Amino acid sequence: MLKLQKILDNDGEPTKNLIIDKILSYEDNHFSAAVVRKELINYMLKYDKLFLLDDFKQIVLICIRFAQHLSDKGDHHGSIIFYKYGKKIDEKYTLDSHDWRLGLAEQNEMLMKNASDNLKASHFCIQAIEYYGQIGIKEKIDELRAKYEEMSKSFELSGIPYPKHIIDLFEKHEEESKAFAKEIAMSSPSEILKYMTISSDLVPSYESIVEAANNSETNSVMLDLIPISPIDQSGNTPEHYVDDEEKKRYKFLTKYDHAMRFNIILIQAVFLEVCKSGNFSYDSLFDHLKNHSWLGRSIVHKSPSGEKWGQVWLYLLSPGLKEYFTQMDYSIQSGGYYPNLVLTIDSLTLKIEGILRDICTISGIPTFYQTKDKKGRDITREKDIHSLLYEEKVVELLPTSDLHFLRYVLVEKIGFNLRHKVAHSLLRRNEYVLEYIHLLILCLLRLSNFVLEEKDAT
Repeated sequence: MLKLQKILDNDGEPTKNLIIDKILSYEDNHFSAAVVRKELINYMLKYDKLFLLDDFKQIVLICIRFAQHLSDKGDHHGSIIFYKYGKKIDEKYTLDSHDWRLGLAEQNEMLMKNASDNLKASHFCIQAIEYYGQIGIKEKIDELRAKYEEMSKSFELSGIPYPKHIIDLFEKHEEESKAFAKEIAMSSPSEILKYMTISSDLVPSYESIVEAANNSETNSVMLDLIPISPIDQSGNTPEHYVDDEEKKRYKFLTKYDHAMRFNIILIQAVFLEVCKSGNFSYDSLFDHLKNHSWLGRSIVHKSPSGEKWGQVWLYLLSPGLKEYFTQMDYSIQSGGYYPNLVLTIDSLTLKIEGILRDICTISGIPTFYQTKDKKGRDITREKDIHSLLYEEKVVELLPTSDLHFLRYVLVEKIGFNLRHKVAHSLLRRNEYVLEYIHLLILCLLRLSNFVLEEKDAT
């Protein structure tokens, strides 16, 4: 990207006239016109006290002209960026230079029409509906709502196709994973459980993902320019990645997702082979959790009235775990039956939230927050699992790689988000898959590995 200093005066100090001149005179068809203008307009908005109202009035005219120029070239993403700049300047200085919302609506509609699949098209459709709604063009709203309803019935969430060299890499990794899994399956039950609990093979290293995200090809001009608003399987937009910090997080989560998809091949191979071998069973897992983890201990809770009561997490986990092994045994013996995992996935997903809540309570981390009801009275409520996993003290308490693994499986939108999907009954019957239960068992084992102080959970 052309740096700001390269288009300023010789001593590196920005001059107002040079910045405005560059924005106004830069050739529209130059390959770097959008990037240069974006950077300079950002500078003007950041240091707006250096500029006059008349300066911004000139820039608004450029935004109108250049947005239309980009649209004519088919660069609707770029056009949206400059329509948004113009809109921001108009709002900041109470101008009325252009109907920016109409331009934004039309560009999003064009992106919808040009989208390669319904999932992408639905996102732009929503944006267009929002802008048309703001200016009250009812016929467009009705038209696009009908299109959105049609698209939402046929979302294809199979993801982006991988290039052949990546497919070849995955196939090689699958072969190697199966061979390695057969070796692991010959180990003793205790060695298998130790491997699942602490091995770095199965859970991506936080440091390696940060390095990959920083060096990624996703650090492109297009990613810097285009706001990202993913759409989930229900057609909703749960998150936006617009500013620099959000896009940095998006890059990290995307790289983490790629790494986990690769790791899942090994995870699946290992679980299948150790179950076949008989060295990983309900009895071996139960004994391990009972004798070698805090989940087999009674955690003492105290009610507000002072009444004490004990709870052993293992006994709450036991029915879901037993069902998993029953289904796996039948599947292996039958040679074709796909295990029914509805009960075990639903059970373990919600129990893991409770386990995390107890870890917080015992470690002195509040699991509730104070707010107001509709009449302004103080009330307290339990924090949800997303809040707990992002608590500053939890970040300090849990190993970083394990923490990001828990977030990916349980709460991240760029991830499996299992807690949300289970709690709100969003999983379809065919989505209760083996990889989910195997990831949940790994979450359980990672949480079982923590050493907690012997004190009441009060």
